[in-house]
Amino acid sequence: MALVYNEGVKQKNNLFIVWQHIIGICILVLTVLFSWLFLAEKTSVRLQDQMAQARKIALSHSSIATIETESFFHGKEAYLSFIGKDQEGQDLAVLVAQADDAVYTYPLKEGVSSKEAASVVKEKSQDAIDRVTFGRFKGKPIWEVKAGSSYYVVDFKTGKVTGVI
Repeated sequence: MALVYNEGVKQKNNLFIVWQHIIGICILVLTVLFSWLFLAEKTSVRLQDQMAQARKIALSHSSIATIETESFFHGKEAYLSFIGKDQEGQDLAVLVAQADDAVYTYPLKEGVSSKEAASVVKEKSQDAIDRVTFGRFKGKPIWEVKAGSSYYVVDFKTGKVTGVI
């Protein structure tokens, strides 16, 4: 009789330990999930604040009057890139440096368009074009064209691919 009683106690203890492990793993997974969601939300808010601040700087320190597209450019230096129009309806690209809020303004009629930059890259790459971003690289305005896992640097003035990252 005593042997059967001890077996039942051992089975209950083993079952209790298994449930402790299951509950512990669930708590750990939930903690990691909620921490990741919290950090993602905080990062998103920070990026939105940076974009809003850069938008104000672009509107007040350049001749851009309306903004049609905005994006981040991450080269050697990071810029917030805005494409829009001035009061006369001319297309402009405005870059705001993330490091020091320096503003660079480029009339788009003085260089190749984003579509032309994408078509130049399409001839060189077999991958689909993911996005085209206006930026600045080595002190010159460029179009950054992402195709597949590669980033093509297209010179804004000449329309030639000057590098692949």
